[in-house]
Amino acid sequence: MKPKMTLYTGLDSKLLFSSMKQNFECPISTTLSWQKALSFCDDNGIILKLKAANCRTRYFDVSWLSGHKDEEERLIMGSSLEICDIYVNGQSVKNVFGKHVFSAFSLFERLTSGQFIKNDLDAERTLFALLTNTMAPTDAMLSRSQYITDLFANLVKEMQRRYKMGKLWWSRQEILKLQHEPLRELFNDPQQYVSQFQMSPTDTPIRWVKQYEWRIDGLDYERFNKSQPRQYLISDQEYRYNGPMAMISFKLECCAKYSEESDKTALFLHITQMQPHVRSVLIGYDILCDGLGKHKNYEHSIMPQWMQKNKLHCGLQLFSSKRLTETSITWKIALRIIDVKYEKQKSFP
Repeated sequence: MKPKMTLYTGLDSKLLFSSMKQNFECPISTTLSWQKALSFCDDNGIILKLKAANCRTRYFDVSWLSGHKDEEERLIMGSSLEICDIYVNGQSVKNVFGKHVFSAFSLFERLTSGQFIKNDLDAERTLFALLTNTMAPTDAMLSRSQYITDLFANLVKEMQRRYKMGKLWWSRQEILKLQHEPLRELFNDPQQYVSQFQMSPTDTPIRWVKQYEWRIDGLDYERFNKSQPRQYLISDQEYRYNGPMAMISFKLECCAKYSEESDKTALFLHITQMQPHVRSVLIGYDILCDGLGKHKNYEHSIMPQWMQKNKLHCGLQLFSSKRLTETSITWKIALRIIDVKYEKQKSFP
């Protein structure tokens, strides 16, 4: 699904979502037409405007199977979509609440998941206004849109739920990127943040993502760009993740072309050292590739995977090697060790 493509689907009730990104395991019917989606919801419903959540979002054009060709139906299953606007009573939330509101939602989710954030001062200002209203509700905010106020409150409840479960992740590097000073100060002080949202201290506090960077330039980049399929370049540096649950060392490996059949660039994380008492670690990480010229930076999240001593590599194919048109690239990795399984201690009689 192309990044600029948008789909619509009508719902007969005003659902409150816990995330703007939704993965559809069961088929969902969508259309290219906003007017057609409107016919599938009444005054109590809403229309979702959707875009691809990542580069792997796929759809099936079923318009040729339908008895209603004008519906331009697209079927989604086993893929993720991101809500980029919602129509309530036929009116765009962006027109009522401001065009940056969904960018603010996305920023909130990224900040509370430790993901890379974008440079968007308007989204930061909108997010701070939403957070301020959540901490001290005002009639002015409610009058603009009760539904969108409730929707953001639900995102905050999901954040609070993850905090209680010890699954709230932040990134110091991304917080420091924030340009809006009041928002940066709020997130830069975890104790103040927890207090503002009346969240009780837990045994597992906010967890911190660790970021790593690998720049490939000069002769290394030339060799990388001209390499044969499955010919890997390995980082000279051995990186170390030293967290409260476990310590690992790892290197990064990448190839310009994954295989003869695939021209996609691939990146893998290779664990080179694991503590003796650790049997396996559940890791997840986000990838950001900077240096793709006129193309936007490439970003992707790796689903959490258990890594153990007989499985020390994880990664995947990413983007076409045709995008490698500059003189360097920089891989940025935001790594989490989510869980750990330890070796069983031997008991002695």
